[in-house]
Amino acid sequence: MKKSSAKAKAVILVISLLILIAFPTGCMHSRYKGDHPEAYSAILAAAPGVRGFASNGEALYDSYIGFLQEDGYGRKLFAYSEDDGETYLVIVQYSDDTNVYYYSEDCYAYVKEAYENISLDSSEVDALKALNDWEQPTCREKCERTEIIRNTPDGKIDVNDTYFETIVEEYHKSSGRYIHPSNISFVRKYDFLCSDADGKELYVLRTNFEEFTEKTEIYYSYTFLVLINPDKSYDPSCVVIVDDITAPQQQIKAIKAQGGWSKRN
Repeated sequence: MKKSSAKAKAVILVISLLILIAFPTGCMHSRYKGDHPEAYSAILAAAPGVRGFASNGEALYDSYIGFLQEDGYGRKLFAYSEDDGETYLVIVQYSDDTNVYYYSEDCYAYVKEAYENISLDSSEVDALKALNDWEQPTCREKCERTEIIRNTPDGKIDVNDTYFETIVEEYHKSSGRYIHPSNISFVRKYDFLCSDADGKELYVLRTNFEEFTEKTEIYYSYTFLVLINPDKSYDPSCVVIVDDITAPQQQIKAIKAQGGWSKRN
């Protein structure tokens, strides 16, 4: 009787595993399966506020990416959304089988409207089109290139939690606000954003801090941009706290200029 029960449990376990493999749940999401990987690749490389997936509770799903418009030169406008009520507008200059080309920090804009409410006549759309030379020839010198992907990318420089903890500690020491390492905790650790032609890499680092005194406990969080050289060195001036995660374009331009960024175009 015990043997039959154990055998039945084993069969149930095998069937359950086969079901999970054949019909993966949202929690196992790891790959964009939609029709616009060029837009997916561009926004992941350009905007530090995106994650590459949508969520509903603990379940993970594909981001929504909807084609909106194409101009006479072949550039395309998309809506990108991970959660209800917030959307990124994305313009891709052009793409081939391997790469997508876009105007670096000027390729996207954050809007508060849900994607189904986006109007092509809005001021946000007009402003983004102007930045991207809509209905004008593409300026190749403005273009940045990144590989078309369907998975959230990883950087090529060998970094880890401890490496970034050291960077954050040094940042606070130099700013005059030292925080003991035991009070630093990482949220989602860090995300690779993009790399340049020389192998420099830009990372997004999300941190939480707790500070204790005899009378108070202070809790706060920061999002950092960190530019790392191929030899794992970094310039402290290329470590900055993002002022507004929905509009970090000017800070990214500044950190790239400071770090000697070489476009991949």
